[in-house]
Amino acid sequence: MGRMLDFLWAQGHILVARRVGAHKWWDLAERCLPPLWISQEPLAEHEVVCAAAQKALHALGVATAREVTEHFTRHRYLDHSDVLSHLEATERILRVRVQKQGKELAGTWFVHAELLPVLEQLEQQAWEPRTTQLSPFDNLICDRKRTARLFDFTYQSEIYTPKTNGGSGTMSCPSSLAINSLAGSIPHLIVGASN
Repeated sequence: MGRMLDFLWAQGHILVARRVGAHKWWDLAERCLPPLWISQEPLAEHEVVCAAAQKALHALGVATAREVTEHFTRHRYLDHSDVLSHLEATERILRVRVQKQGKELAGTWFVHAELLPVLEQLEQQAWEPRTTQLSPFDNLICDRKRTARLFDFTYQSEIYTPKTNGGSGTMSCPSSLAINSLAGSIPHLIVGASN
């Protein structure tokens, strides 16, 4: 029964309508969602991929094509390179070069055009560092390889690593202060330049 409910939920046919204690009460999606959402025609695949790629770039800030495909709707992008070319041609995304400690990072990097004002603020040093507690699944660190490459910050979730094995225990969470303290390794972006 559980597998069938998971399958129907993943397909969007059913949703959790309410909870009673630890129990989920399932119902048909059309009875759970606002009428406006149900009456809309489904988006074409190209539109879905365009929207998902843009959401990924908004969340990531700057990313390679591979990083975009591994974010938001992980590995479900069809015609991904065509979509990125389309978004670039319509100037919704731009190519940038990413430099870290004077060296250019390999790959073709993109940024969403709507983030340019934020980049300008960073260039003018109008940003002030702050400390934030991060979830191990936060976008800043969920792609561990990307975080290490951009910020020289290595994080390993130690939820199941006992203190006797060198772990920090179950309450170990990274803090953005640790990342902010690596100011010398914060990447520098050059907008409008291609690789």
